[in-house]
Amino acid sequence: MKEKRVFAGRLCLLSGCFIALILSAVLLWADVEALLYGFGHYGKQATSRMKCPHFLTVGETGLIRVRFKNTTSQTIRPTVKFQASATQLFRTRTVSLQLAPGESQTVVWEVGSQDVVWRHFIFVKMYTFAAYPMPDVEQTCGILVINVPWLRGQQIYLLTMTISLVLIGVGGWRLFSEQAATNRLALRRRSLIFLAVLSVADLGVVSLGWWPPGILLTAVAILMIGILIGQWLLR
Repeated sequence: MKEKRVFAGRLCLLSGCFIALILSAVLLWADVEALLYGFGHYGKQATSRMKCPHFLTVGETGLIRVRFKNTTSQTIRPTVKFQASATQLFRTRTVSLQLAPGESQTVVWEVGSQDVVWRHFIFVKMYTFAAYPMPDVEQTCGILVINVPWLRGQQIYLLTMTISLVLIGVGGWRLFSEQAATNRLALRRRSLIFLAVLSVADLGVVSLGWWPPGILLTAVAILMIGILIGQWLLR
């Protein structure tokens, strides 16, 4: 009975980690494809102020939000340019802002079925042209379009993430509640917990759009899975 509980805990944790890593890999795939898609490069640095939906369903409209705040002591007039993927010419929108010192404003842009390329992707790029003393910035994001008409994209993302975290939590609780009989089992348990932490951290940073550390964490998690498989084969 005890062995069955331990096995169930490991199975829950590994299943949750697998779902989290698959979700992270899909989000990374979309963001990296957006970076390489072919948009021009104008900004000198990236920004985390642009928020994009992770998924959209077929026919659903998504909102791209960018928040601007004037942190200087003078009025600034930045020009914001949006571009969305297209089979021919990029769909483009340009917005001119005027922000007093301390003032903030959010610009919203809609994307939808007209922006889908390669059957399952929407790519977006935002440029902010310099408004002295603020620098030029740019940011891209990729959105995966899924044919699940009875759910919205955000619901798919939240449901998948919730299932993953619940499985990891239940599996981790079961592992911590059991005493390891040997040093080998204790090492295996620590490896599983480390994999769970990696998977959750990976999903967190990728969801925030930080794809460089996301790629690193995904690679380390895959390496950990290889180590665990090796431990299982050598037991």
